[in-house]
Amino acid sequence: MTKEQDDQPILSEIPRRRFVGGAGKVGLFAAAGGISAIAAACGDDDDEPASTEAPAETGAPATDAPAATDGPADTTAGTEAPAVTTPATPVSDEPIKVGILLPTSGPYASLGDHQSKGIRLALGDSVAGREIEYVDLEENLFAPQESIQLLQSNSDVDVFVGIIGGGTALAVRDTIHDMEKPLLVTNAVTRAITGSRKSPYIYRASTTGYQAGINLGPWMFENLGGSMDTAAPDYASGHELTDYPARFFEEAGGKVISQYFPPLGNADYAAVLTEIASTDSDFVYSFFAGADAVRWVSQYAEFGLDEAKQLIGLTLVNDLTIGEQGDAAEGVMILGGWSRQVDTPENVMFMEDFNAAYGEEATGNGSTGFNGGTVLKMAIEAVGGDVENVEAFSAAIGEVEFTNLLGRDFHFDPATHNSISFQTVEQIQRQEDGSLIPVEIAELGEAVDPGDDVDP
Repeated sequence: MTKEQDDQPILSEIPRRRFVGGAGKVGLFAAAGGISAIAAACGDDDDEPASTEAPAETGAPATDAPAATDGPADTTAGTEAPAVTTPATPVSDEPIKVGILLPTSGPYASLGDHQSKGIRLALGDSVAGREIEYVDLEENLFAPQESIQLLQSNSDVDVFVGIIGGGTALAVRDTIHDMEKPLLVTNAVTRAITGSRKSPYIYRASTTGYQAGINLGPWMFENLGGSMDTAAPDYASGHELTDYPARFFEEAGGKVISQYFPPLGNADYAAVLTEIASTDSDFVYSFFAGADAVRWVSQYAEFGLDEAKQLIGLTLVNDLTIGEQGDAAEGVMILGGWSRQVDTPENVMFMEDFNAAYGEEATGNGSTGFNGGTVLKMAIEAVGGDVENVEAFSAAIGEVEFTNLLGRDFHFDPATHNSISFQTVEQIQRQEDGSLIPVEIAELGEAVDPGDDVDP
């Protein structure tokens, strides 16, 4: 179920550029700032080491300047050269193998495709004088444990990146820890992998359900009303991305009338929408993505609920879905993130380079992958390409800091290995030219997950 990537565009043909106006750095510290009903990762907790704290920080020998590479345009937007850079002679002639674990089929195929493209765009063909070799690993969202076999059969991979499903992340946790291979999660939200199941080899560049709810829950109570219904697909991430917003909404004084969990990949939401129409809730919070989001938002409008109850949630509308959703997307509110309207120098360069590399418009999932690829690139540079020094390489991942595409500071919480996110609320609004775009309507601030795995 693995294959080498043979059909991607030649990234090295992108014009070489570097934006140096940001505040990126890699130092000796980091600034603080499931697709099945799997409840825990595979393996026995008794096999855990005495401590899973991050490894001792080690640095590679410093050099005066980074060596030139033959890779693509340096699109590590908004970053400066890391503190520890490429040695004059590469530490190895062997390529650095990067295993990308993402789905290419099913309801989240588009998410996996664009995240993979973003990862490749950031890393390019070579880093620190060493060739980058990509190994595609198919994430089966409906059978997370298959990913364990994939990782074990690709033990020569130097670093793994990706994972859409929370079930996959939980399933591979022990395997990654026992293999002592770095894993950078770019999407899965399950809290345990940066909480009670934390490993010195696992980092998350995305958010958690806790982070999705801690600021949004109170904001919804203060701005949308005192009662809501919720809906999300019935799998680990669907529950987590619903239960935490519901928890913090209720803690602020609100009331959840009803919660619905239709199957992942559901084609018809009529039964759920009929029930929601009969409740006396003020609004509806939901989480759907990819093809599911297209159907949910479209059918929500077809039932006339868009005129009766405000729809708000996560990943409901983005550049991959809005074309199919059309007018149904107008008025929907979302937890803010990347969009083509973000006019930071970093994002403008990213969109230009994504289009040059792939002949298509950049997307939010492409930006998610690019963010993860940027983390890996800077960490590889920080250890001078010596990824075989796993302890130093893993520590370097946690020390990465840079200005992301939104113009915000990106860094990891050293206590949890989870990234700290800055949140906004956006609404899809029609412009004078008739187009529909996300417009920021509220700024929520930073969201930090304490990693304590508190149940919603």
